[in-house]
Amino acid sequence: MEAEDGTAPQPGGKTVTKRVRRGLGGWWVLALILVPILVAALATLTRHNGIQNDLKHRTQSALSAGGVDGAKVSFSGRDATITVAPGPNSKKAKTIAKRVTGVRTVEVKTSGTAAPTPNPSPTSAAGTASATCTDLTAKIGTLLKGNEPSFGDNSTALQPSSDGTLSKVASLLKGCPNVMAQVAGYTDNTGTADGNKQVSQARADAVRDYLVKQGVTSGKLTSIGYGEADPIASNDTDAGRQQNRRVEITVQGG
Repeated sequence: MEAEDGTAPQPGGKTVTKRVRRGLGGWWVLALILVPILVAALATLTRHNGIQNDLKHRTQSALSAGGVDGAKVSFSGRDATITVAPGPNSKKAKTIAKRVTGVRTVEVKTSGTAAPTPNPSPTSAAGTASATCTDLTAKIGTLLKGNEPSFGDNSTALQPSSDGTLSKVASLLKGCPNVMAQVAGYTDNTGTADGNKQVSQARADAVRDYLVKQGVTSGKLTSIGYGEADPIASNDTDAGRQQNRRVEITVQGG
């Protein structure tokens, strides 16, 4: 008969000791399964938070540069929520935030009390003009969105369909004599890099020349072609390439 400690008597009075092997506990198997899952989840969470923090920082900077001070910005994924005081800044904040690369949707909430309307004064007209010029880049961006200057296939000549939008841009620039504006041309990635840069420069020059003909002071306008740099959409689709073939106008001063 074998003893509980693993020994068993043998004929002749000898005792033989047997080694009893115990299996690994089930918790080892559980640990081997759970540890990789937890590590992967932590890495995903860290990357997700990094993207949100980057979007928040760039959106906050864009709002400050556009004159929307005191706005609170938060993100859920790529969806932005912006809280501002009641007034014109709510619409302005949404326009600016939508232009930040990577932002998918923008919701604007208001909090607090709107600033009181100042009494009319002899300088009110100048103040209004100054405010208009401060918002100029965003206003021009709104005009150009969906109405970008168009060119013929493989051409650097402006199409007549661009006249209406660019005439409005010229009127805004003429109303702000203290600003400097840059016309920047971009292409998709079709063709060679050098060729695309030349085409983008020629198209930017064409827009600049049109604005000068509309009465904008030539010394306040510069033009530059960036070629296929800084795409705002994927070049893998026709729709994306069309978005990347664009002209942007940015304003400094006010």
